[in-house]
Amino acid sequence: MRRTHEPLTYAVVAVLVGIGVVMVFSSSAILAEEQLGDQFFYLKKQVLFVLLGVLAVLVARRVPASALRKLAYPLAIFNLILLIAIFVPGVGKRAGGALRWLRVGPFSFQPSELAKLSIIVLLAASLARKEDRVREFKIGFLPHIIMVAPFILLTLAQPDLGTALFLVLTAGFMMYFGGVRLAHLASAVLLAVPCVAFEVMKDPNRMKRLLAFADPFKDPSGYGYQIIHSWYGFASGGLYGRGLAAGTQKLFFLPEIHTDFIMSLVAEELGFVFGVVPVILLFLVLMYIGLSTAMNGPDRFTRLLAAGITASLTLQALINLGVASGALPTKGLPLPFVSYGGSSLLVSMTMVGVLAGVMRTRKGGP
Repeated sequence: MRRTHEPLTYAVVAVLVGIGVVMVFSSSAILAEEQLGDQFFYLKKQVLFVLLGVLAVLVARRVPASALRKLAYPLAIFNLILLIAIFVPGVGKRAGGALRWLRVGPFSFQPSELAKLSIIVLLAASLARKEDRVREFKIGFLPHIIMVAPFILLTLAQPDLGTALFLVLTAGFMMYFGGVRLAHLASAVLLAVPCVAFEVMKDPNRMKRLLAFADPFKDPSGYGYQIIHSWYGFASGGLYGRGLAAGTQKLFFLPEIHTDFIMSLVAEELGFVFGVVPVILLFLVLMYIGLSTAMNGPDRFTRLLAAGITASLTLQALINLGVASGALPTKGLPLPFVSYGGSSLLVSMTMVGVLAGVMRTRKGGP
């Protein structure tokens, strides 16, 4: 029986989730008290999400790869139905000018988060089945572009350009890992660039975010406000941090600090040494585990599945860190396991369960 990285995976994710719970409470307590009269509001919801996430891991890790492969198309169709349902009056929930949520009782769910997993399973199943002809344009490239296009177009329509681009990146990585010719992928990139440019230019808010990335101090109280205050958080924390709960940017200065910009608070309160570096190292360990699993999977489907999950989790972490530090334009992607939000946490934990299931397959588990 071969040893696997399953225990280490759980340990890494547990630490990241633990950091997330602590930082979500630190970042949201004052906001929740001011707006909702309950400083524990976001903490209680995040803890509930964590418990549901643990359940998702326990369930997903026991789903055989063969069963997951059979579920690829039903899962994709179900996800597309959810993405379409958002636009049905009275079903979708609008917030911040975007229509991205489905209301489920007292909770909201983002179908675009589930799309990250759906695309991975779908492409893994299809690329594995077409292994011998994957380098052919009409077999290995075009059908997979057609498969992911509805997810991307429906996400763009919400509108959510950041998540749509992330889905494109994930799909591109999987197709490359699956053996699709690089020349075909490069041609898709060349076609996509003017489309992305058009999407950015037609939306004044997206143009403002791009301008903020180029020169935030040109409008420090407008489009540059968010990234400037994120920098203040990083600078204020220095090497060792101001101390837990001692951050100032959460005092109604930095919007969305408990979601997209939670790393700014980690940097401010825990510092570079005790906050930023450990989080980065944990994701690097997770990336190593995922790639190791992908290279040693028992068959092509499980290898592609592990590679896709690894790419999704680590790419999203990299993008979030890039946005918070000002190295990338604002994208609106949460930091996996750490940022506040049920949809992202549940899907990320499910991915961990699926990855653990691949490891169990390697060692002959059920």
